[in-house]
Amino acid sequence: CAFRSISAPERDDAFRLLEKHRVDCEYLAIEIDARILDDAVRLVRSHTLKALDAIQLASALAVEKDASAGLAPVMFVSANQKLLDAAAAEGLSVENPRSHAQPNDLT
Repeated sequence: CAFRSISAPERDDAFRLLEKHRVDCEYLAIEIDARILDDAVRLVRSHTLKALDAIQLASALAVEKDASAGLAPVMFVSANQKLLDAAAAEGLSVENPRSHAQPNDLT
């Protein structure tokens, strides 16, 4: 099914909300280091992911590995089903935001 595009005001609201969450420290920013890049290469080979998708997943896996240090478990969120399948195969809990689309979100 197809989804509608968002309007400029909706986009601006989404950016404002993202910035609020960033300022409120609701996101964890991590450096992309050699460990993550090495894992991304493995993910490209094992799941035939695109490079940036593999880096995203490798980053989530690194955070999940460090979750024993007191962080909450990772919920991997993506609208890319291939990426979600790879994340699930790697042991992450996954969520597709399209699963929660409202009827008026569809075109």
